[in-house]
Amino acid sequence: MILSGLCAASLAAAPMPAADAAAFRKDVDAIVQTIGTLHPNPFAPADRAAFMADAAMIEAQAPAQGLGCATAELMALVAELHDGHTYVLPINIPGEMGRFPIRFYAFADGLYVTAAAPEYANLVGKRVLAIGRLSAEETLAKAAAMQAANNPLAAREGTVWLSQAKIAEAIGAASAGVMSVTVTGGRGKPVTQLLKPFEAEINDAWNQQGEMFGPRTHKDSQPYVTAFGGRGPLEFRKADPALPPHLRYRLPYHMIEMPDSKALYFQWNFVQDWDDENFTHFSRRLFQAVDKHPDWKLIVDVRYNSGGDGSKVPAFIKQIIKRPQFDDPGKLFIITGRKTFSAAVDLVGDAHEWTSAIFVGEPTGAGLNAYGDPEERTTPNLHIPYQVSTAYHQHAPSKIRSGEFDPDIPAIMTGKDYFAGRDPALEEVLKGGDADLLPIAALGTKSGGAAAEAALHERRGKWSGIAWWTPFDESAMNEAGYSQLRGGHPQDAVVLFRMNAEAYPGSWNTWDSLAEAERAAGQIPQAKAHYAKALSLNPGAGDAKDALAEMEKTGK
Repeated sequence: MILSGLCAASLAAAPMPAADAAAFRKDVDAIVQTIGTLHPNPFAPADRAAFMADAAMIEAQAPAQGLGCATAELMALVAELHDGHTYVLPINIPGEMGRFPIRFYAFADGLYVTAAAPEYANLVGKRVLAIGRLSAEETLAKAAAMQAANNPLAAREGTVWLSQAKIAEAIGAASAGVMSVTVTGGRGKPVTQLLKPFEAEINDAWNQQGEMFGPRTHKDSQPYVTAFGGRGPLEFRKADPALPPHLRYRLPYHMIEMPDSKALYFQWNFVQDWDDENFTHFSRRLFQAVDKHPDWKLIVDVRYNSGGDGSKVPAFIKQIIKRPQFDDPGKLFIITGRKTFSAAVDLVGDAHEWTSAIFVGEPTGAGLNAYGDPEERTTPNLHIPYQVSTAYHQHAPSKIRSGEFDPDIPAIMTGKDYFAGRDPALEEVLKGGDADLLPIAALGTKSGGAAAEAALHERRGKWSGIAWWTPFDESAMNEAGYSQLRGGHPQDAVVLFRMNAEAYPGSWNTWDSLAEAERAAGQIPQAKAHYAKALSLNPGAGDAKDALAEMEKTGK
């Protein structure tokens, strides 16, 4: 049960006033009812019975808990739906506006402090060991449980709620209005700092902004420093060449020409118009630069893009399709990450379907098939903001239910990399050649079976420990095999089909295709054995039956 152990046990001694408890129970009912009414299929990836049982448990426990704990549990309840567009937003709730001036971020190698008020600057850039009574791992698990997300990696964005004083206190990350943060120090000695909260007057979605932003008292107030020379958050919205490209100019869109690498880098952080240059005008400038350098790589970085206006995506994709240099893999790269969400996933889906893009980085925050177009609501009694998806977006076959899209080339950002100014994803694209960057199926199509086998061996050595990495897609490798077979290279086809059959041994089609290539290569005993294998998995495979019968008659 997700809610079990979320709140600190000590909060049982801080009951909610009876009137607030009654109001909260009605608000829970309102949210549950709205989800059932608006959401197209709220329990597609979730357990309806468990969800309803948890909702009843929250209502029953409300009188014995403070509003902070009840809100945290309500967030975790809605997060059980595994839909990043359907969530409870714990902002602007009366009496719940205290914030700690700090931003935590979970990298692959642990929890770090990415920004803090100047008086806590000694914490910035350090790996967190403990917050309050919780270890870093316990803190991250509770933060992730409260974050509505389509997959576990995206749920790690929940560390943003650790800055919320009442939420932090509810889960045991703070106590009596004080947060104790312990980080790694010099010579291996931990350093502990006590933080005090401040009253935030507004909260304008800072939680969706970059990891250098924190809660604030008003829109232009940025009382934070970072590990990059003490820069404040707004300094990352300037074209500062001293910063690595992924940290430079964190506005909705910008581009950087990299002539030494023959690359054009385009970072797209928000699918929306911005200030005095709308996206249409910017896109025109971008593709003018592309046309000026047709032999350059185009790198589209959407790893920090949480969405926006999806109607702007098709026109951009059409500009890619119009240009013949992007027909072959190796000219267009898209960098993704767990913040790649909503309209940014629309871009990923369209690029995957219509272009030869190579995807680099980490899994996206949602799958190619996901719910969206949320409607914003506020509960009728305590005025808690929340939103619910109203539509289903499909960019892949309906049978695909994955909550993420996994890139071809893993490039994982660690805290050590981040604070050293390194960017593994961009470095991978800029330094790599075909053997490093082409998807294995595309490499098989271009360079043959031996090249594909060598790449598979090398990549397994590097990435086999990454749980989400898949060496190649069955259908893509099947097409690569037939490309070689149609091109008069049956031996290469045999190698590619064999790799596919070994990777997907439960698919009758992989064995059928392998047998076809072996027959074309004159490997008759092997072809007979593998046609038989295909028939054992699918007795209705007529082509395999016919091929076996003909081979028995003709011997070839």
